[in-house]
Amino acid sequence: MSKRLRKKLALKGIDSAFKGVTLEDGVSLHETLEIDNHRKVIPESKARMLDEVHDWKALLNSPHMYEFCSYGGINFFDGKGFRFHLPAYLVACIRYHKFDDLIISSMISN
Repeated sequence: MSKRLRKKLALKGIDSAFKGVTLEDGVSLHETLEIDNHRKVIPESKARMLDEVHDWKALLNSPHMYEFCSYGGINFFDGKGFRFHLPAYLVACIRYHKFDDLIISSMISN
């Protein structure tokens, strides 16, 4: 099986496995910065209003997803936040290899 076909199948599998997943009441991307700065996160916070909460695929267009790997981000998600953001990070690792070391190291330290 070619590398290109493996990538295509992996992306299809991620899409299928996480179809319909939303953030629900989980921690959003900008809320992780609040947590990292030792601030209390409240429902309907300004930080949450900055983030995608319905479609994890939209996160792939967010530069913040990549910026927040070492500050805020992966290390500060709760279970629902991690479940919502995980497929976007997996897709980013497969599509854009320049981010995979940063993303994977953040996931391992979590």
